[in-house]
Formats: sequence, structure tokens, C-alpha cells
Amino acid sequence: MHIKRFRAADMREALRAVKEELGPEAVILSTQQVRTGGSVFGLFGPTMVEVTAAVDRVAGGDRAERPPAPGPPSFSDQMVAASLIQPLREDLTRIQEEVRSLSEIAGRSAPAARPGEGRRTRVPAKATEPTPFVPSPPDGHAVLIEGLPESLVMTYDRLVERGLEHEAVVSFVRSLQNTVPRSDLRRPEKLRACLHRLVARQVRTSGPLLEPLGPSKAVMVVGPTGVGKTTTIAKLAAHYAVKHKRKVALITLDTYRVAAVEQLRIYGQILGLGVDVALTSKDLGWFLDKRKQADLILIDTAGRSPLDETALHDLKKSVPPGRPVEVHLVLSASTREADLEAIAAKYSALPVHRLIFSKLDETDHFGSIFNLMKGSNLPLSYLSTGQCVPVDLELATPDLVADLLLDGRPALVTGGPGTNTRKES
Repeated sequence: MHIKRFRAADMREALRAVKEELGPEAVILSTQQVRTGGSVFGLFGPTMVEVTAAVDRVAGGDRAERPPAPGPPSFSDQMVAASLIQPLREDLTRIQEEVRSLSEIAGRSAPAARPGEGRRTRVPAKATEPTPFVPSPPDGHAVLIEGLPESLVMTYDRLVERGLEHEAVVSFVRSLQNTVPRSDLRRPEKLRACLHRLVARQVRTSGPLLEPLGPSKAVMVVGPTGVGKTTTIAKLAAHYAVKHKRKVALITLDTYRVAAVEQLRIYGQILGLGVDVALTSKDLGWFLDKRKQADLILIDTAGRSPLDETALHDLKKSVPPGRPVEVHLVLSASTREADLEAIAAKYSALPVHRLIFSKLDETDHFGSIFNLMKGSNLPLSYLSTGQCVPVDLELATPDLVADLLLDGRPALVTGGPGTNTRKES
């Protein structure tokens, strides 16, 4: 057996050196991080990866014959890489959390709002005003004029409470006032039906991932950490593989967390699906070719902080050039809207084609879903309403989004993608 140590800037380079010199049959004996140069004993030198590898030698000292068919790195190599990279990722996450905490402290020290700001006021109506509803530009809130029907005042309050942006609320209330007969404004069921139609007309959705007779598709699911990307993929896989009997393949790029690979592998075992683990863009392209007979290829990815531009750049490079991969960005409905906008802006560099919102069961303010859809000009594909696989997933439809804005969580009565039965108020 021939044993040799390799040092490189990162695990990927180290594994490449091992394979080039010892071949793919080499066995990784150990890995560690070492410091070299820079000062006495290398205490402040750059960190490098040291890999100890071994390979059996055949007679004559030649390397053992390599397997004839090329392929992606072995699963064991990828797990070694994941175990070494994970501490570095954890350090980066801790630093980002500290920066975020400092930002929040700075935000809390900002001057408080002046008394009376952010409130609506009533002022006498003027005979020359064309409409009794006027926006208030200075503070972005509405000034409600005497004469506005109380039902529209309540409608305004409800939509603002749901988190809908002010301009959209003003537009909806103006439309109701100008198009709905005054007698119908006093009838809750009529008013709700008119408002529901107004909202639904402005909701963009993309429809299901696969049409009954539509072409095959590769879908990559991306997003920040903790939003439920892997669970969402499991729900989609179960829906199409079990309910619709379509051929589904699973690939994961999330080699930074060993537990993530294991979680998807367990889902795959339950569904009778294999899971391919890709470490590089080349690996992903290889697996896409291998699974090209599948109707739907679902690609899981590691959570990426929108502040980590390097990680997002690496994620963008992970898509093989020229491959038609549809990217769905998963966001948590319970995340504050300013953060949602920042995340969507950063991920737009991939680019993103669809939006999926998760954790609808953790909030009652769904206006951010509508606001981000309008602001990003991206259609909604699915809405995740809980942790249960596969039932807690809804196909996004204009009617469902309108119901969420008007009724809140009571609108969510799940039964699987596209089978939502909602209670009408």
C-alpha cells in the first residue's frame, strides 16, 4: 500500500490532487486543517487542507487499474468534503449572525416616531374634491375623508392588517368605491366578492410543475437556510411520483450539511426514489444526463445567506451552461418584508424563475406574498402550509392568494397540491 499526504487550499483541490496522482481507487485515511508559513511555527499562516490518502499497488509498483467508465466523485469523498467544509460554514454563519445582531441594535437606537405619525385622520370633505379617498404622501398612510362608507374603512383596515402595501390598498378601495353600487357596499358578501375579484386579477401564478402531457423538466430549489427547501422537494416528489405516477429523480447539491443528504435520502427511500449527490457543476451535468428519462428532476441546494455573495456566485456556477433548469426561490412567509425584498434582490442574479412561499402556518400576515410577487414580477408556484409530507403543499392560484389576503389562515384547509378546499366567509 502506498500512502501519501496532500496539501491544498481547499478540499476540492486536495481531492483532485489525490485522484490525479493515486487514481479514483485511492482511500482517504484522514483529513485535517493545518497552518503553514506566515510566522514562527506557522501560527498565523494561511489555513490549508491536508489529506492523507492510500492506494494499493499491483506488482511492479504500478497503480492499480482504474475503472474504465468515468463518473462523478464517490459519495464517500463528498462526505469527507462536507465534514471538513461544515466547520468553516458554521464560523461564517456565526459571524453573519453577530453582524445581524449589531444591525438590529443600531436599528433600535433610531429616533422614535413623532406623536401622531402613522395614524389615519378624518378631515371634513370639500365640495370640490372628486373622491373622498385621498392618499397622504408625507407618511405613506391614508387620510380618510368624511363620507367614505364604513365598510370601505373596515376593508382598508383589514388589508393593511394583512400586510398589503399601502398603494395597493388605496387602489383596491378606490376601485370598490368607484365601481360597486352603494347598496352593495353595505352587503358584506357582495363587497367581499368584488374585492376578491380585484385582488385575484393582479395575482400571477405559474401553474403546476408538470402538465399532464407537458414536457419533462429539471427544477432547482434555492433559498436561505431554514426555509424548508428539502421538505418542499419531498412534497413535490411525493405528489408527482405517488399521486400522478410520473418518473421523478432527486439530486442534491447540499453537501455542506451531511444531515441534509441523509434527510433527502430517507424521503427518497420512502418514495422508492434514489438520490444522486453532486459536488460540482460537472457532476450535476453528468447526473442530468443520467436521469434524462425522468419526467421531473428535482435539485436540492444548500441554504445560502443573501449576504454571502461568494456562495451565491458559486450556486450560480453550479448550473451547467446550456442546461434548461428552472429555478424556484423558496421564502418564508413569516420573514419580515424588508428582508424578503433583500433576499429576492440578491438571488435574482441566478436568475430565479418562480417563487415558493413556505411556513404559511406560522403567520397571519400574507400581504408580503402579494407585495413581493408584484415587486419582483415573479409568478408564484407553490405555497407550503406546514411540515407534513406530502399534504401541506398548495398549488398557488389567484383565488387562494386572494382568500389568504381577505380571510387569513382560515383560508388554509389543505389536501395536497391543487386540492385546497377553502372556507368562504
